[in-house]
Amino acid sequence: MKVYFITIVFLLSLTSVYALSPVKWNSNLSTEQNIAANSIALKNATDLFFLNKIAREKSIIILGEPGHYELKTSEAKISIINYLKSKEFNSVAMETVSFISGYVFSSPEYKEKTKDWDFENMWSTVWTDQKTCKPIVEQINKREIKLLGIDSQLGYYDIDAVKIILEKYKDEFPIDIDWKKLQDYYISCLVFYMVPQEYKPLNKTEEYELMSLVNKIQNYTGCIISRNGNNINLKALLQWVQNVKNAYPYNKYNKVLDPPKNASEMTFATYIERSRDDMMAKNVIWYSINKPKEKFTVWCANYHASRDLSQVTIPYDSLLYFSTQTMGEFLSQNPINKKMYSLALISKNVYKGEVNGKLESEIAQFTNNAPFAFIDFASLRFAEGYWDKTFNVSIKLNRDGKYLYSYDGLYYIRDQELNYK
Repeated sequence: MKVYFITIVFLLSLTSVYALSPVKWNSNLSTEQNIAANSIALKNATDLFFLNKIAREKSIIILGEPGHYELKTSEAKISIINYLKSKEFNSVAMETVSFISGYVFSSPEYKEKTKDWDFENMWSTVWTDQKTCKPIVEQINKREIKLLGIDSQLGYYDIDAVKIILEKYKDEFPIDIDWKKLQDYYISCLVFYMVPQEYKPLNKTEEYELMSLVNKIQNYTGCIISRNGNNINLKALLQWVQNVKNAYPYNKYNKVLDPPKNASEMTFATYIERSRDDMMAKNVIWYSINKPKEKFTVWCANYHASRDLSQVTIPYDSLLYFSTQTMGEFLSQNPINKKMYSLALISKNVYKGEVNGKLESEIAQFTNNAPFAFIDFASLRFAEGYWDKTFNVSIKLNRDGKYLYSYDGLYYIRDQELNYK
């Protein structure tokens, strides 16, 4: 016991600086204790000096979160986004914001035409109707932070966005489209998560007409490109078409509209989810290719941020995550991997009904119960003693896994706070 206490005191002294080398593995401690020994204790949510090194080396920083309904996590992510803004990270890509709506909304040339767009109709309202999120909502509405849409889920303003881009070509290249019908079909069939009250299944003839109109826009855009040449706005239109074609089959098996009733159905629904993550990754890659100088953060769940979900053990189906790939995993298989840093967020004191992991408790111990902490997983991944180790943490529920391979870093928030009653 005496030796253990001395070890703790020694390791605590290392948390005051960003340790570039892993703390030497101690075989007398558990895996969680060894990893927690690399924690950097942070005084408050604005104590973010550890990001300086990451911001110098990376241009895409993915910010995860264990769930979408927690005040302190949203508050911390907004602090990180604003801190990184001073490091030239002027854009934020968001889960649930559709690609084409985000693209048009953030384009300076369309600012006047989108001035009346309500951002809360672009980003799921469970995140934006709280006072904590208001600062970033206001910054986005004022175009002080550029919004990038990356979700394959579609958006309320999508058809308006398509019309705005095509408007300049209508005289030279007229197109016969019933925009009202397209909008009605699009909202009722495809934009279920934004306006569930307007969701209704279309019959087969209506679905065919909807997707045929999308094809017509695709062919029309291709015709313009063949005659006038390509540009980034037309490229964005073709990327939107790919998002629609991805979302159409995904929506047929979506667990939000038809929640799984048992483990077997959940297994299938989670497998289907990979199509959404694949498209989100393609949207991130699109921005990286077409705006190569853009530095941006990505706001999403820890699930989507994972570099390798198969490293996590899922209790009711241990093989499921071998069949599922996330946005972070698809990005890790692309050259964009060199630009990317994936940061998972966790908390120790979670709200009622959830249980924190063992690592959270050890971080609290080793940081003398600091309110925030950071661990650089990337530096531990292949370090002697650390590599291939399994440990317990609540990155996505309370599960065991080899998380050093799933994320590049971990941001710890001691206390959670509900943002809904």
